[in-house]
Amino acid sequence: MIVISNSSPLIALGRLQLIDIFKHLFEKIFIPDFVYKETVLDSRIDTQKQAIVKAIGQGLIEIIKPKTDLLFKRKLDEAIPRQYLKLRRKED
Repeated sequence: MIVISNSSPLIALGRLQLIDIFKHLFEKIFIPDFVYKETVLDSRIDTQKQAIVKAIGQGLIEIIKPKTDLLFKRKLDEAIPRQYLKLRRKED
């Protein structure tokens, strides 16, 4: 099974040095680039960072860049009243 993960399981298992558990559950784990930033680049917990970087090096975790910006904007436009969007665009 292939999954996309957020930061919570990576943080918890990384701090406990149990990321290897993922090998028994999943074939591949994709993480968005912002999850990598949060769990590795911005983290102060060395054990967590090392565990995640090791899993990336082993090919278990792969960093992806989601193409959701356009989809998110479209959904946001549908969810917010048009009057508010017009006001916001004038302020920008």
